[in-house]
Order: sequence, then C-alpha cells, then structure tokens
Amino acid sequence: MLFHPDDMTLLKNGPSERRKFLDIMISQLKSGYIFSLNQYMKTLEQRNIYLRQIKYENKSEQMLDIWDEKLAEHAQKVWEYRNAFIKKIKEKINLFHMNITQQKEMINIEYYSSCQKKENYIEKLKKNRNLDISRGFTSVGIHRDDFELFINGEPIQIYRITRSTKNSNHLIKTFRIRDYI
Repeated sequence: MLFHPDDMTLLKNGPSERRKFLDIMISQLKSGYIFSLNQYMKTLEQRNIYLRQIKYENKSEQMLDIWDEKLAEHAQKVWEYRNAFIKKIKEKINLFHMNITQQKEMINIEYYSSCQKKENYIEKLKKNRNLDISRGFTSVGIHRDDFELFINGEPIQIYRITRSTKNSNHLIKTFRIRDYI
C-alpha cells in the first residue's frame, strides 16, 4: 500500500473530514444509508430555516417539535449505520495493526454521537433550542458526530503523526469495503 500525504487528512483535519469518510464508505456498502443521510440533511436544512424564521420573523417555536421529531427519526437511522460500520471494522483493524507492529501497538476507534437514542436526541434539541434560535442553526446532531483513533489507549494527536499514525490510517482505508460486507 502506498502512502500519500493527503491520506493524513482523515486524522489531521477536523470531524467533518471523518464524517465524510464514514458517509462515503457506508454509502458504498449500504444503499439505504445515503437515503437516510439525505433525509436527515434535508430535514436539518428545513429546521435551520425555521430557526432563522423564529429569530427574524417571530414565528412560533411550537413548530420546532415537529422538526425535532423528524430530525431525530432520521438521525437514529444514520447513527445505526455508522455505529454498525465502526463496530464491524474495530476488531479487525486492531488485529491487523497488531500484526504489522509485531504486537507492540493496539489500535482502537471510538465513535462519538449525540444521537444514539431518538428520545435523548430530542431532549438535547429541546435543551439547545434557545441557543439554536439565537445562532440560526442546529448545534447538536449527527452532523456533528466524530470518531477518534487511539494507539495503546492514547489518542493520536495531530502533532505526533508518526509511522503508527500512518499505519492506522492505512488500516482504516484497507478495511473500508472488504471487511464490512
């Protein structure tokens, strides 16, 4: 496998690059994923428009309950796809990484999301409602999800990109499709 400096963007850049990676990988494997993600993004856009209407046109906040319900419904589906993908590749990546590092390093992936359960996500949306209205956008949701890589229990830091980090990035790329099917 060849290493290219652009490959490090998965680790160096922010959560949006990592979400994009998940979205691309899962959409190649599961046809329903892209539909669920698109439904979420469309609903998010509509909710954000309505948040700005509340702020600038004094619309009623009651309508947000409907948007919150639909957003949480779609978020739950996307979270299930992402969580299943991370769980499937997690163990296999670790085994492969241990082999290439002669059992010296253990790799782990942690997936962070505010949408694990529909009801909890709706509560978070309601809790952040005033903040969302003042900002004009939704501050919590799967559009803010992230994952982090750990080597021997330590998070991989941007400033310490080493051979191990390059290896872990290659591992993720290797298991994109082959081991999720």
